[in-house]
Amino acid sequence: MMTSDGNQDRRTGQPIIPRGEFPCVWMTAGVLTFRLCDRNLDCATCPLESALRNSPGLSAKTPEATRQKTTSGGCLVPEGLFFHPGHTWVRFCRGGEFAVGLDDFGGRVAGQVDRVRLPAGGEYIRAGETAFAIETRGGTLELTAPFSGEVNLRNQALADDPELLRRAPYGAGFLFRATPTDPARALAGLMPGAAALEWTEEQERFLRALVDVATVRAGAAPTLNDGGLLSDDLLAGVTPVKAERIRNWIFNAPFTGREATEK
Repeated sequence: MMTSDGNQDRRTGQPIIPRGEFPCVWMTAGVLTFRLCDRNLDCATCPLESALRNSPGLSAKTPEATRQKTTSGGCLVPEGLFFHPGHTWVRFCRGGEFAVGLDDFGGRVAGQVDRVRLPAGGEYIRAGETAFAIETRGGTLELTAPFSGEVNLRNQALADDPELLRRAPYGAGFLFRATPTDPARALAGLMPGAAALEWTEEQERFLRALVDVATVRAGAAPTLNDGGLLSDDLLAGVTPVKAERIRNWIFNAPFTGREATEK
């Protein structure tokens, strides 16, 4: 693969893929700072890909070792993870799997979780299509898959304790693990932790504006004030129909509860 500017490594003659171009999956993950690629980004035939994927040292990239960053509203956005606009996160696991979970901000917007519906093992999920659902007191949120691939494991602990999804969003409360069809392409549409922190800050500001507008129109006092920490159940003071509308705006999910029948 030749980059747009035609740069090559002088020692090997191989094209250098700089930051900003379509990257090697390990560049995106932060494991490599640059990549010499003579395989046209065909990871399946790359010996370096195989070595990195099976390296015990990569266990340091799991969330137990990642640094937690916090937004001004108090939401956790760990480094070393990748984030989808639908408020799911993705991390590498050994053997080529990706783990998927709901981010901290998403859990606060969803509110108390009564049930989590997950894809079955062996099921194929497609990026941008509904992959799982969260049932709350305000209705059901249908959320999309952050990438395409085959589900290998779903978190059975969520069946007995759905609130684990919010109590431990980046650990025991993960949703499922899946093998992506195309790891590099899967990560290309996701945000790394640094970008996700700024994006989550923007989402917090957007949420505050939505809540203020919704409560003012309903004749009540605003439930959020600029600069304050966000509670674990952000929309508890908003009417059920308005809360569901806000949740669906935030998650970009289809309306499946009361909002579907509101005139």
